[in-house]
Amino acid sequence: MICLKAKPLVEKTQEHLIRFAQNFNVHPRLDVLLVGSNEASIIYVEHKKKAAQQLGIDVIIHSIDSFAKQKTIENLIIQLNNDTSCSAILLQLPLPTHFKSDALLTLIDPLKDVDGFHPINKGNHLDQVLTFVPCTALGVIRLLNFYQIDLKSKHVLIIGRSSIVGKPLAIECLNQDATVTIAHSATRDLPNLIDQADIIISATGAYGVVQWANIRADQIVIDIGIHRKNDKIVGDLGTKPTDKIVTAYTPVPGGVGPMTVNSLMYNIFKAYCLQKRSIEYWNKVAQSIDALTL
Repeated sequence: MICLKAKPLVEKTQEHLIRFAQNFNVHPRLDVLLVGSNEASIIYVEHKKKAAQQLGIDVIIHSIDSFAKQKTIENLIIQLNNDTSCSAILLQLPLPTHFKSDALLTLIDPLKDVDGFHPINKGNHLDQVLTFVPCTALGVIRLLNFYQIDLKSKHVLIIGRSSIVGKPLAIECLNQDATVTIAHSATRDLPNLIDQADIIISATGAYGVVQWANIRADQIVIDIGIHRKNDKIVGDLGTKPTDKIVTAYTPVPGGVGPMTVNSLMYNIFKAYCLQKRSIEYWNKVAQSIDALTL
């Protein structure tokens, strides 16, 4: 049984990116738009800021009042699009309900869209053109590759169809020759689908939709959820029972979460290279990182 911890891959990726930045005088800058005072968003932004600064990435956080006008954020995005010292723009979601998130995300320069949410980047991802893959989906695939889990001909069940996680993850799995099933809130007989799968990826955003009792010993479980239960952080499936044996699983915390942040750093360096250098230049950097295995 393999516990798919993120820490070994995160540390090796950091080493590569720090060496790259030092050897080639690379100094990306991340601009984060933090709208309102959502506690979870503030915590997430602090985690991203800390990870970026460890890699020598400059971070500017633009704190915006929740009562600001849509036009205020639009003007800031346009300003950052035109600022050549800004390598990456991140609009922290969710926004207060009166903002039109899609319109703001579409306004971000696709070459600075390190979250991979711009329609152009989504289309490029679908057509396997060089693009920014959303960070959680990218993190899951990088983690599986690191532990040398081959997706070819595997039946992957993704539970959750969000544009941020479920859908881009399905594309990533398809690109690695997996057979993919996507389940969601209207899916019938979910336990039967779980039983048929080789790899179960839970991205429901809800606790207990998938349960450890439904998992077989020869399956791989990727738990993307994060919930607080009885003062503990657990995944969609809850705490893994000590007597449950599976082929491999991601711990919560310590699994997909750190990979999401680490893949954001990966995308920031990628954005810098695409803007300041060339596709070929980035490919050389990426190959050394993507080839990392345990």
